[in-house]
Amino acid sequence: MNIQIESCQPISSLTYQGINELNQTIQHCILTQKIIFPHINRILPTLWADTNQYIESLADHLPVPYLLWENFTTHITDKYGLSNLVNDITMSLHDEGKILVLNEIGTLNRIVFLRPLWLGDLLSSLFHSELISQSYSKEGYLHSDLVRSLWMNLLHKKEYFYQLWFLLMRFLLIAYPKMNKKQLKNFFNTKDKNEIKFDYAIVPYYLPFINFNEQEKEKKNFFKQITNHINVRYQSSLLPLGFFHRYSVSAILKLDIIYIKHWNNFILGEHEEKHVK
Repeated sequence: MNIQIESCQPISSLTYQGINELNQTIQHCILTQKIIFPHINRILPTLWADTNQYIESLADHLPVPYLLWENFTTHITDKYGLSNLVNDITMSLHDEGKILVLNEIGTLNRIVFLRPLWLGDLLSSLFHSELISQSYSKEGYLHSDLVRSLWMNLLHKKEYFYQLWFLLMRFLLIAYPKMNKKQLKNFFNTKDKNEIKFDYAIVPYYLPFINFNEQEKEKKNFFKQITNHINVRYQSSLLPLGFFHRYSVSAILKLDIIYIKHWNNFILGEHEEKHVK
């Protein structure tokens, strides 16, 4: 993809000097960079516009404002057909910020949030709540009753709580259920959504930190248990905020590993079957 990078535009938020020039630059970019903004000035067929309105109104008729991709596309094709245009129509609304489409890493699975602000409120209540203190979140463990209480004004259908909580784990990688690996695999592959229940979730964001000296001590004690080991360390000051948290959730959900100990910034683990630690 070739993207034309515009020169810096000086503005002042105090005097508003340069604001008009910035607006003109933004409008010029939107009108000329068709690769990034393919739908600007595009005349949409009436059927496309009707489909847009239908998608936006779907949330009014659902118990929760999200759908897995297969269910979402079924709604559209049953009413309008357009199976060859569903993705384009959907992504145009996604680009406008009216809906949010998320992909599950490592799979073709997708989920459509029909009310992005609702999802934002869920996450805000989870990560910016005064209710979650050291007395409630011991070692990063959040009880399902606590999370349910945080969402009580956002999720009115209680029977969808566990399903929603686990979907957020899968697609946003913000937590994982506290259970052994066998239970986690069965849980991850279950077809019956009513069987999805767990008491605690481990949220890496709330896990305690461990300093470098303590890390070395933990590794030394850990390596005493084995004769052959591989020690690999990757360090970077440029990793995006939350990258390690998301990686730690993705690894435990998708790889054959078991965590022996898990901190906010450090993990000790072993392979589920092979003698690798």
